[in-house]
Amino acid sequence: FWPARRFGVLQKGAIRPCDDCRENEQNDHSTTHESIAPDSAEFPATIAHMFYDMLGPACILAGGCDDWKKAYRQIPVDDISNSVVACWDPVKRVVVYFVVKGHVFGAVNAVNSFNAVSKFLTCAARAMFASCSGNYFDDHVVVEPVFASDSAQLGLACIASCAGFLFDEEKHTLMDPEFVYLGIQNDFRRAALGTVFLKIRQERRRAILGIC
Repeated sequence: FWPARRFGVLQKGAIRPCDDCRENEQNDHSTTHESIAPDSAEFPATIAHMFYDMLGPACILAGGCDDWKKAYRQIPVDDISNSVVACWDPVKRVVVYFVVKGHVFGAVNAVNSFNAVSKFLTCAARAMFASCSGNYFDDHVVVEPVFASDSAQLGLACIASCAGFLFDEEKHTLMDPEFVYLGIQNDFRRAALGTVFLKIRQERRRAILGIC
């Protein structure tokens, strides 16, 4: 096995476990032949523009989002010897090892491996249900006219479920003219007038000011 040292990183008030695959040189021995091209935070506004060009004043839109539940843990790996983590046991004062199910958080090849699956779900939803869906890593978004109701979200969830993948029910947001995607507040209430608003959430504004 090829263990990686696990350490904690404070993120959004919680501790996220990270596995140092750079330190153990696992990343140096991983080769990626492709790069990823996820949809950006502008995706909902881009779709809104397309619908307005087609529908004009009848362009009444809503958007909704879904997020994977422990995304990396859902993607199986071919060789579990590369998914071994080493931790310090503060009670017994020894190093302990365990196998992580799925990808470790810190392996460079995990990024492309996961995104190949999440992008597949997006492309499948577009091809099978003609849904206006996009994704950025494990965050999925759909934008459609209100007459479509939540059919796009249901189609995406159906494909994910049939393929054996889980979305986080607590992070599911229903279709609404106002919704948040990638930390950006999208306001489609005036889409029929040819205008949409993108706003920075107050939490992000305070965080940016704090960094400055």
